[in-house]
This record gives sequence, C-alpha cells and structure tokens, in this order.
Amino acid sequence: MTLAELIFQKNEYTAMKKSHEATVKDIKEKIDEVDHQILNALDTAGIEQARAGDTTVYVNKTMVPQVEDWEALNAHIIAHQDLHLLERRVAVRAWRELFEAGELLPGTEPFEKVTLGKRTG
Repeated sequence: MTLAELIFQKNEYTAMKKSHEATVKDIKEKIDEVDHQILNALDTAGIEQARAGDTTVYVNKTMVPQVEDWEALNAHIIAHQDLHLLERRVAVRAWRELFEAGELLPGTEPFEKVTLGKRTG
C-alpha cells in the first residue's frame, strides 16, 4: 500500500472505531440501568441473590474510599509517611512540567513515547 492509502485506511478504521465506541457506550449505559433495576428488585425482595436459567446475580459489597477532603488526606499521608495509600503512577503532566523546567525527579528518566498524530479537515 502507498502511504496515502494507509492514511485513508487509518481514517476508515478510526471512523469504524468511533461508531463502535458509541455503540459500546450505549450498551454499557443499558447494562448499568438493568443492573440498577436488578439491585432494586433484590433489595425490595429482601434477598441478596437470584437465579434465572444458568445465571445467578448477587449483591457484591466492597468498601472503597471516597475522599471528602484531599488536604486532610494529603496531610495525613505526609505526616505518617503512608505512601502505600497512593496508586503507583506519576502524574505525567506535572512530571513533564518539572522536566521541561530542568528538574529530573529522582528515580525517573525521560522516555520518548512515539505515536502517530492525525488531523482531518
């Protein structure tokens, strides 16, 4: 294929992907709504699981944090050195700003990620 043909093919696949992503988003919203209705029905019936055919649905409860005051949480983490409470990922934008200002954070090194950009129109 020529370079122009590859670019046109990329456009075609990108359009297909967007169409499918919209479809998947709609389906996820429908699934979420049905899940909500099932949870309500289970709650109303006073049960935590139900079966239909070969499928069993059940209430799954998991305790997760909901941060109400980031300043208070950050102060605690710093004061107690509870860094294990944080996810292990560097904020790319903040890291890049420091790097571009001439500061390389200890334990990191710059890696140039190469991707293909595209403009249409």
